Amino acid sequence: MATVRIRNVGTVGGNICFAEPASDPPAAFLVLEARMKAKKTDGSERVIPASAFWTDYYETALEEDELLTEIEIDPLPGEFRTAYTRFTTRSKEDKPCVSISVAIAAESDRKTCAGARIGLGGVEAVFRRLSAVEDGLKGKELSKEVIGEVLSQTLDDLEPISDIRASDAYRRQVTPVLVRRTIEKALLLE
Repeated sequence: MATVRIRNVGTVGGNICFAEPASDPPAAFLVLEARMKAKKTDGSERVIPASAFWTDYYETALEEDELLTEIEIDPLPGEFRTAYTRFTTRSKEDKPCVSISVAIAAESDRKTCAGARIGLGGVEAVFRRLSAVEDGLKGKELSKEVIGEVLSQTLDDLEPISDIRASDAYRRQVTPVLVRRTIEKALLLE
């Protein structure tokens, strides 16, 4: 989660509050539908769903007088299979250029998508779920061909950033490939 010099003092809470796009935990927290509990200086508390926690580049929904005190995560239902991909362009110790987290469930026939959750990190200024892809997969056959077809029809809304890890054009090109590979990894289709 950090360099050797700061690993002993770094926290997951600090990581997600920093809201740096090149971070590992947020994509997973989105897929797990985590809830962030914030406490105000007056003692009142509120719960912020992961889907609303990150609001902009290096910004969260926390107010000036709030502190993140808890991250709540319920277990995934047993039928979900999961996978995570962390893609770096420089070294394996670098921050991710793209991070993809997937939880996917099949119907009893083991061929049809019952539900999908896909979290995206590193690509855009704000972490988010790929809801168009999730909706596109639901009820469809879980084959490499169908997954590829759904991705080709649903990722046109990407707004990639450019930074020292990659250009926006590069991220636009590799993201669909990495999403497909992560879904296939979760489904053991490799």
